Amino acid sequence: MTVSTWLSEAEPTTRLTHDVVVVGAGLIGSYCAGLLTRAGKDVAIVDSHYPAAGASGGNAGFVHIGIHLLYADACERLGRDVARELWGLTVENVRRVDEMAERLGVERDRKGVTFVSQNETEVASMRYSAALAQQDGF
Repeated sequence: MTVSTWLSEAEPTTRLTHDVVVVGAGLIGSYCAGLLTRAGKDVAIVDSHYPAAGASGGNAGFVHIGIHLLYADACERLGRDVARELWGLTVENVRRVDEMAERLGVERDRKGVTFVSQNETEVASMRYSAALAQQDGF
């Protein structure tokens, strides 16, 4: 069997070691790598393209309060205590990302979220959800 020229003439590979390797250099991967580095870990970030080339650089590159469910639906499915804790974590996450962006001089746009109702039932559901969220401090 013959070996290709580029393999026979290639430099020997160097083995790198790190405490943690983060796969993905988007918003979440970069944020995690930063937290780990501040915690004293030796971190490497790898990505198939370049930072923020995937969802973070497109329309999914946003940070918001809440999850994919309305607050009332989250309370019903997860229990009110769990939903309240989850929403609290997302509020804290938005604060931390804002703080990090400010510290690093990263430009960002702060925008709100608009929900559109298709009928009166959805309007009532959103109003109920908003009232529950307000009761729980959001």
